[in-house]
Amino acid sequence: NKEMKRIILIAALVLGTMSAFAQWQFTQSTNKFDDFQYKAAYVQGKGDFPYTTPLFFIRQTDRSEALEIMMAGIAYTSEGSTIKVYIDDGKVYSFSLSVSSDGQTIWLDVADEKDAFLNELKNGSKLYTRVSNTNGNESYEFSLSGSTTKINKVIN
Repeated sequence: NKEMKRIILIAALVLGTMSAFAQWQFTQSTNKFDDFQYKAAYVQGKGDFPYTTPLFFIRQTDRSEALEIMMAGIAYTSEGSTIKVYIDDGKVYSFSLSVSSDGQTIWLDVADEKDAFLNELKNGSKLYTRVSNTNGNESYEFSLSGSTTKINKVIN
């Protein structure tokens, strides 16, 4: 019926608008099991089915000065995978990565280019990533809207 079609269309438009304007978030908490505090900035991106809701994180704990940059909710990734990242139409970064035991989370090793990469994350509008491994390639896109304030809360 027409009313049901209209409701479905409105719901689809609202959901599409929400994901298109994904904003960076900030969280700060204490890990009760290991007794450490962490701060994290993150954003939900988009990818191809069924990996339509990947997350891009920047996290710092009170146990380490090292900044963790990671992606979660992505296609299975194995050791030996590579990642290429670029922001807007800028420089293409190639980072080595570490993979979680379930293959669904990766940590990017940005140490050599951390400052430049963080500056681009804070000043850009879109982040594009491509993870490549023996299973193929998976691409993801993340908004950088609101990233400056949230990233600064983590690193300062």
